[in-house]
Amino acid sequence: MARQRFLTVYDYGQGAVWRVVLAESRDQIEGELPQLTVMDSPPDWMTPAELDAVTVVEIDSREDAFLNRLREEA
Repeated sequence: MARQRFLTVYDYGQGAVWRVVLAESRDQIEGELPQLTVMDSPPDWMTPAELDAVTVVEIDSREDAFLNRLREEA
């Protein structure tokens, strides 16, 4: 199955970390990284330029320190 782009957010109360995760499905993200919320659409305040600036990462990449930390916590 081809990977799709999913906008995700990790809300830690004082702020949030945004990532575009390339995955086969929303279920894959929710199963492997349950701390992330998969967004149905970008929030109203997010401009196209801000969306373009969000880090894009493959779900199985080990190069993103933030996702690696989430995996360690799970």
